[in-house]
Amino acid sequence: MAEEVKVKIASYLGVKKIVRIADLNTGTVLAIGGQKEHTVSRTADTIDVSTKTGGILNMQEIMTKLGVTDWKPKEYNDYKEYIQGQKEWSTEVSGALPSSDAAYDTLEAAYENGTPVVVSELDLGRMKEKIGIAFVTELSEEAPIDDLAGYSLSLTGTGPQVSRTYVPTPPTGA
Repeated sequence: MAEEVKVKIASYLGVKKIVRIADLNTGTVLAIGGQKEHTVSRTADTIDVSTKTGGILNMQEIMTKLGVTDWKPKEYNDYKEYIQGQKEWSTEVSGALPSSDAAYDTLEAAYENGTPVVVSELDLGRMKEKIGIAFVTELSEEAPIDDLAGYSLSLTGTGPQVSRTYVPTPPTGA
């Protein structure tokens, strides 16, 4: 009998990405309750290194390697040039306000006390995890008359995010 062929789809739903908070004292990692969506942003500054005669020193070599043979450098540099500067990251989370949630309580305390939290973004679609340290820079709650009570949360990273392969741990106990 022939082996069954299944359709493999390259994309996956956002529900497979979860923001969590880690407690370094207990080793507990808790998903922030009520999550509906989140965005992780990674940006870098640019530093202008333009000069009148500077430029990418091996631009002609690069163009030739790519098959561009009719480009010649000018005697002057009329384009701005940059190098990458410092990087930063942040995470925005929003969702339904949980009636009881240890991770949300930890975030409220961290906001009030100005203490950092360990943030884990779990990506079950690619089996990856990004871990970093961040400060709670916004924690807002909304309560519309005709919809769920909700929250929005901003976490601003301090230092790098570290990526690793995620290996699920099987549940213990009965």
